[in-house]
Amino acid sequence: WWISNQGRNKNFVEGFMNIAMRADNRIFLDNEKPLFDGLLVTKLPKDVSGKNLVFIHQIGSHGSYIDRSPQEFKRIHFPGIKSNVNDLNEYCDSILYTDYTLRLLFQKTAENLKPDVFLYFSDHGENPGVPRDHFEWPMSRIPLIMWFSDKYMQRNANIFKNLQRHQNYFFTN
Repeated sequence: WWISNQGRNKNFVEGFMNIAMRADNRIFLDNEKPLFDGLLVTKLPKDVSGKNLVFIHQIGSHGSYIDRSPQEFKRIHFPGIKSNVNDLNEYCDSILYTDYTLRLLFQKTAENLKPDVFLYFSDHGENPGVPRDHFEWPMSRIPLIMWFSDKYMQRNANIFKNLQRHQNYFFTN
């Protein structure tokens, strides 16, 4: 499964499209302006049998940040920073909304799909105010969240113990 809020048409040159186009089931929210990521929750498969891999490809905190969260998530306001499309306030609001969306995705996935593994990682970091074509080290730092079912941990005890031993090591995707 590939479920994306980054559209299909404008991203054909991106490397991730090689994975997306090989998926048996593809859902693209094809809009000129991406919708809020919370809509992806409604596109999750309801019931699947056998082994499955489900990718949820969010728009997340890509600029312009002001477009990444609904009004009710516009809560963070640092003194002295005036609001515009790519400021720190709007970036933090987008992170708040991403956290909310991840919680919804995990809850719905747990209810409907009973996963063995739930992974979340970002394809790149951000440094608000710095264009993506001007590399700075904060742009290489990404979140990584791993959750494993009890059954998975029992069946794969060695893998899980190895991951635990390396949880504070450097990771890159």
